[in-house]
Amino acid sequence: MLDRIDLVCSALRNPLIATIMTPMEYLGHGAVGSVIGLGLLAYSYFYKDARIRKAGTAVFAALIIAAGIAATLRHGVQLPHPRLPSAYELPSGRTSAVFALASALSVAFPGLSPAFYGLALIAGIARLYAREHYIWSVIGGAVIGVATGLPIALKLIPPGNTVRRSSMAFLSWAGTSALGLAALAFFYTTENKIAAHLVPDNEIRNYSAVANLDFGTVATRPSLLYGWSNDESWEHGTRSVVWADASASELVLNLPNAQDYRFRFSVLPYFPNGPACQRIEVRVNKMIVANVWLEQGWHWYEFEMPKAAVRTGSNFIKFNYGYTDPAPKPDERRLSVAFDMLELLPKSN
Repeated sequence: MLDRIDLVCSALRNPLIATIMTPMEYLGHGAVGSVIGLGLLAYSYFYKDARIRKAGTAVFAALIIAAGIAATLRHGVQLPHPRLPSAYELPSGRTSAVFALASALSVAFPGLSPAFYGLALIAGIARLYAREHYIWSVIGGAVIGVATGLPIALKLIPPGNTVRRSSMAFLSWAGTSALGLAALAFFYTTENKIAAHLVPDNEIRNYSAVANLDFGTVATRPSLLYGWSNDESWEHGTRSVVWADASASELVLNLPNAQDYRFRFSVLPYFPNGPACQRIEVRVNKMIVANVWLEQGWHWYEFEMPKAAVRTGSNFIKFNYGYTDPAPKPDERRLSVAFDMLELLPKSN
């Protein structure tokens, strides 16, 4: 399973995928649906087509109602956003809009239904790709969109010409379904892997650490052995940082006792395109103690470091990274993960 996920992650980092996903993310923007609705109304006005006029009306009604439902639920439920602590993310408003639009258009133009829903699906995947939502938020948005757009369109738009079923339509629906299931499996798996070690923002506490490293400072530099870049100062000097600029990096940490610890670090993955898809294999004195999957942005991650891996005195901690990517020119480095803080806490804390 890990090899398959790594293979998909490699594909998602391709610049071509980013070129496709970036505009697709905006299909759910209210302005896009409004332009389509206005286009239908304009067409109906010039060609005196009552059915198309009702289709335009259905598009506007579906967008407005879906947006109202999504906004009400989002502010009522208030689930945290994957990347932005100040934002709420359930359900996805853009996904509800694009599926409401697809539902209305599929009733107006039934022969193109697979294309409408396929584009809506890709727009929803684009929101996951950009890490604007968790998977259940996108699914919830899709359900709201269909549950809103379909009945409104069926109520307002008179039946059109009967569309014959064809092998091409069957293949289109099959391809759309396969894409949806594959995306569901991938994002569900990666989100669960991230959640296994991610420390939620509202659970971050200041503990009395047995040992800690503040990366990017003079005091920490002697502990960094190889695979590290220069010390950097970020965010107007409030955060000191060191990039791992190789496929592996190592540091040494002195510990007073061989005992069970809780290992915590604050890190940011380098992700030029798409989801971070970065993972860190952590070895303590050559023993693998964790595989940590990272979310976009700065986050704290935590895992247990067992007594069997620890020595009294010097302990060698090696990080193996899922990938490195070239930094933008003129920077010549290949970057993996930026490190801010590392703490070892007693397991009892």
